[in-house]
Amino acid sequence: MALLKLEAFKQVSNSSNSSGAGSSPASLSSYSATAITFNQSYSSSLYDEIYGKQDDVKYTNAYDVAFDLQKNGNGLYDRRVFDSIYAVNDLTKNQQWRVDMRGDTNDDGVIDENDELESTALVDAIAKSFDSELDLYIEAQLQNIIDTYGPSCNYNLRAIFGSPNSPATLELAKLGIRADGVGDHDNWQNRTYSFSLVNMEGTEDMTDEEILAHVYSDDAEILQDAQGNKGSIIFADCLTADGVAQGAETNLSSILDQMGYECVSKADFMGNEEDYADLLVNIKAGLDNNLYAGSDSTINTLYGETITMAQAVCAVYDINGDAPGQWGTGNRTFEQTKSMVDKLGDSLYKGGCATKGEAINYGIENFKKDFSIDNYDTNNDGIISEEEAKAFEEDLEKAAGEIKENMKKKDKEAKEAKETETKQAEVKEEKENTKNQQEMFNDAITEAQKAVNETIENGEDINEVVDKIAKKYDLDKNEILKELDL
Repeated sequence: MALLKLEAFKQVSNSSNSSGAGSSPASLSSYSATAITFNQSYSSSLYDEIYGKQDDVKYTNAYDVAFDLQKNGNGLYDRRVFDSIYAVNDLTKNQQWRVDMRGDTNDDGVIDENDELESTALVDAIAKSFDSELDLYIEAQLQNIIDTYGPSCNYNLRAIFGSPNSPATLELAKLGIRADGVGDHDNWQNRTYSFSLVNMEGTEDMTDEEILAHVYSDDAEILQDAQGNKGSIIFADCLTADGVAQGAETNLSSILDQMGYECVSKADFMGNEEDYADLLVNIKAGLDNNLYAGSDSTINTLYGETITMAQAVCAVYDINGDAPGQWGTGNRTFEQTKSMVDKLGDSLYKGGCATKGEAINYGIENFKKDFSIDNYDTNNDGIISEEEAKAFEEDLEKAAGEIKENMKKKDKEAKEAKETETKQAEVKEEKENTKNQQEMFNDAITEAQKAVNETIENGEDINEVVDKIAKKYDLDKNEILKELDL
């Protein structure tokens, strides 16, 4: 999208206005949204100026995008933007990984449960979800959470979010952000997540438990901006589907924006980084004063049936970790996944234990070689000739190429290390699951033998008691009978 013009955001006034002198901020708007509309009349032309323009397509290669973002972002992006960047181009071609999103299919101007869900390619769904300034705020908070808790667990999503009340989940909930597992309901997987802002009016005095219950309630209302664009983004473990929040994955909106996808992104602030900071401050002020209106939409309105992110990040390991278009042929439906999630209950949760640690300070130090064109004035005549300028450009491009190749090498090494770690973890978990299943089977046999002995002594039929124990442990009755001493 076009670069945001933020002068209007800085004109937040506490003086009297059309709402009347002395009005409190919370009473200013019944629909509203951005600091553009704080104490001001809504201007459709201003909105069109901000959201209506499309960027020229700059890049066809994601690696060039990441290099430009990190080199010229003036702190907006760090080295992690390169992590798994090599996989972005493949993602743009992936039509198998899909997300159900509700569109205005009945053309009544409102997206609600009367509209149909539309199966959308993941890359398009991610871009489509970034359509509001609220989404920039959500993304910033998610990136902060991942940067805060990630270093303690190698950025593992289950470690960060794998419990309904993990510290990371609670921090987001206090900001009004809920996290859910979303996907294609006919071919479900557990690696795609939404982060959504909900209406927090009236929660000021709630306990942590009450806030979590409010944010994750079935009727929690998603907030929207002045034009009805919802505060909800899609984030996916989709580039290197390894359960880890890769840097390119957490910055995918910016990368896609620079590759020509129409979306609101942090990349729109390249060269105007202070305006980005101002924008986040103004959005936070609007949220604190309840100036964003509810949309009458819940998470299920936007994406159909969902599970929570805590359930999804754990289900990757215990139920279904497919990455459509990359690997996996599970073809498990949402209903099948939800049934297994419900069956496991609280035993599903094996994460959420990540702790706060010092975020790794990658910085933007990778392009430090100092090139000054004045150093190429070889004859010291104060004039840069065409040949001298060409030499400067060639050396600059060569240095950039060396840095890019070094990044690719590091990225490959990191990818291989993570794949090895993931395989080792899967083997260990498989062994643990096998051990647990054997222990459960042994318990069932012990209990069944005791019950059968009593039944035989009483001269009763053993089938009923074995049936009961088989159902209790979810085992085949015949398998139990084989082990009994009858």
